[in-house]
Amino acid sequence: MIFIVLDVLKPLQHKRLIEKELEGFGIRLNKQPPNIVFKKKDKGGINLQCLVPQSELDIDLVKTILSEYRISSADITLKYDATADDLIDVVEGNRSYIPCIYLLNKIDQISVEELDIICEIPHCVPISAHHKWNYDSLLEKMWDYLQLVTSTYGTFIFVSARHVVCSVCAKSPCVLFHRSASTPSRKVSSRTTRRQSCSRAAGAPSRTSATSSTGPSSRSSSTRWCGDRRSSISRRRSERTTS
Repeated sequence: MIFIVLDVLKPLQHKRLIEKELEGFGIRLNKQPPNIVFKKKDKGGINLQCLVPQSELDIDLVKTILSEYRISSADITLKYDATADDLIDVVEGNRSYIPCIYLLNKIDQISVEELDIICEIPHCVPISAHHKWNYDSLLEKMWDYLQLVTSTYGTFIFVSARHVVCSVCAKSPCVLFHRSASTPSRKVSSRTTRRQSCSRAAGAPSRTSATSSTGPSSRSSSTRWCGDRRSSISRRRSERTTS
């Protein structure tokens, strides 16, 4: 979510300038992704299917837009009355659709009539940061835009297609979900068990049997052999030095 704080004493042209700047970076405020199905193909040309009568887009305009991106074959399904900008956003595929609330500050310096006019602006909440006015309305609108719900444990959970945000609580089901998702998969262990079963079926000794066979007697014999070997090497070196 984006909060844009504006001065209510200044013209709303600043709001439009900020929106244009964000649109230039691929951020769409308070908009839904276009209901357009776009699928590229290797061959077959441009196939346009309109489920709703279109007022702006036609096959010639669609071909002109796709030619700018060097796309000669694609399947396009328009499920609503779309515009050329909507099609460009779908073809680009890097747009972010984020909810936004405009905070109109300094309402303590305007009249009640002006406040009534300002309240009609969509996605706006008039506040006064100095006097802390209308914070409850801001909190309610934030909950509505983020679709926040309260779990039985009292933690705030926001569920969407990409994010799961919750407070840190050991008994929270969200945290349990994160723990189960963060644990690595056990494909390696299943592969090792399959290899061990195959080796046992083939008659080859498994790793567990090999490790179990190496007892203290084998270790002591290996250490004894290493000690004899080192003593013989040191004896040869001393003989060479004396000679």
